[in-house]
Amino acid sequence: MSRIWNKKISPYWLGAAILALLFLLAGFLKILASLYPNNFVTRSVNAPSITEPMRKNQTNKYRALTINVGNKYVVNDNTVVCVNDKTCKELDKILLAKDETGFEQFLLYEKGYLLSGGDHVLVLDTNFWREEAKIHVLDGSHAGIVGWLSKKKLSSD
Repeated sequence: MSRIWNKKISPYWLGAAILALLFLLAGFLKILASLYPNNFVTRSVNAPSITEPMRKNQTNKYRALTINVGNKYVVNDNTVVCVNDKTCKELDKILLAKDETGFEQFLLYEKGYLLSGGDHVLVLDTNFWREEAKIHVLDGSHAGIVGWLSKKKLSSD
């Protein structure tokens, strides 16, 4: 019996054993969550219930706006239109760092343009997976420019 315990365990077998224990733990937690769903699932108080029918004139404010190519939209509030994809990523980094000087330089070097709320834009290109849509500004101080704008900043006419 002592000969078995004196042998070294291979790191590969040790890793496999740890993974097996993790899978068992995950399965146990899944079974536990199915037994007590109300204790593990948090729900938003204001979100409409799936089983609750909507009234005739009620609008669902949680529904995302579908952005279609060729349609006109209104910019919700003051926002920045980026010139291309690279500048959108650069703008995200500047906003995340809350770099005011970097933001001023971003606008100064015309990597983006500040649009006012209420400006109308035409969507030129978008798809389901992108956060941004390629737009053409139709009116306002930057009418005529083409750039990329977050879909969240658009609302229907």
